[in-house]
Amino acid sequence: LVEESGAEAIDLGIIPDQPGELRKRFEEALGAADVIVSSGGVSRGSKDHIKALLQDLGTVHFGEMCMKPGKPTTFATALPPAHTTVAGARHRLVFALPGNPEAALALEQLRGRPLGAAAYPRVDAELAG
Repeated sequence: LVEESGAEAIDLGIIPDQPGELRKRFEEALGAADVIVSSGGVSRGSKDHIKALLQDLGTVHFGEMCMKPGKPTTFATALPPAHTTVAGARHRLVFALPGNPEAALALEQLRGRPLGAAAYPRVDAELAG
């Protein structure tokens, strides 16, 4: 889906539900991509650590939606770790989607793709001769 919208996908694999490992991998993602999309770990269970991690790494703009499936969807912005003190550094968009595959697909299509396109417009250009 990411590649269909003209972006390059970077697969960071499956991350265990351990706060330290999640932080390490999210920081890696923030340093490697402009938009991060994750699936799972955003509900209210004892192993759902993503919202708390995103609050620590940046700003959570919303952590729940009035939509089913997809209620625990979280949207945040954060700076890459090396740029947290650099003036003018560009925030990364983080879409933390529920682990339910149907919810994740619906939310990517309805919310993630339009918001990502608005923040990071694609420019098509031709080189002159």
